[in-house]
Amino acid sequence: MSKKNTILKFIENGEKIVKEEFHPASDGFPFSYVAGPKFTQWMSQIEIFAKRFLSDHPLSENILALCSDYSRNPSAHENMLAHLKALFEALLFGTNLNR
Repeated sequence: MSKKNTILKFIENGEKIVKEEFHPASDGFPFSYVAGPKFTQWMSQIEIFAKRFLSDHPLSENILALCSDYSRNPSAHENMLAHLKALFEALLFGTNLNR
């Protein structure tokens, strides 16, 4: 599978996961967040992909930081989707992912 298709699949899966594992803000925790086994697996798969194929890309550090700290970041899912969409757009416009 190409990098472009892999990133698109991550985006699609992330959009499905938010529907299944979204937790709204409540009295005990004032922020909405995404958490659960599918989210954890998704983040781990992205981390592996980033380490293997994005090491030289400008967004690599941000993606890996989100992967290592997602459990303490209520907006990790939203931020990761934004990074993945930026990567996908870079591929659509012919930007080299390995610069």
